[in-house]
Amino acid sequence: MRWIDISAGVAQLAQGVAAAVLVGVKKDRPNRTVVMPNGTKKLFDFATLLPVAPLLSAVQHFITALVPAYTRFCETTNTNPARWAEYSLSANVMTLLIALLSDVEQLQSLLTLVILNFPLQAIGYMIEESLAPRRNSCSNAKSIKWMFAIGWLIFAAIWTQILISFFGAVDT
Repeated sequence: MRWIDISAGVAQLAQGVAAAVLVGVKKDRPNRTVVMPNGTKKLFDFATLLPVAPLLSAVQHFITALVPAYTRFCETTNTNPARWAEYSLSANVMTLLIALLSDVEQLQSLLTLVILNFPLQAIGYMIEESLAPRRNSCSNAKSIKWMFAIGWLIFAAIWTQILISFFGAVDT
């Protein structure tokens, strides 16, 4: 398992560095307009966020593979909290990028999408914790089903906003 994480970490690091180089080289990057609560419009250089997700993933893979105490913890508990911490950050970056590309312009909407992503990732971690096979553990199937349903509702709320904005932008 250790070599899989090292390999994935190297691949994600290469991808993040390549994205950072490309973002740094390209001078005429497209900007997106973000509408502030007072109605003023600000340009946002969203391309600078492109390398963030793969670099976060690389850090998580290297922590999992190269910190022996953490590796033992993951193997003992059959969970990986660092992976879920990384997901909560990189999923927000990716959601923000997709939302900006889909013409979500209101700062309030962008912040709502980002804020909703944190409990979505927390629910994923709680489900992983509940399903992890451990000695003397008894998972509550009813609780897991509720967490799963609530997670899907949050997911639907996030993507409904993005898709409405996307199809509204495509129609115009």
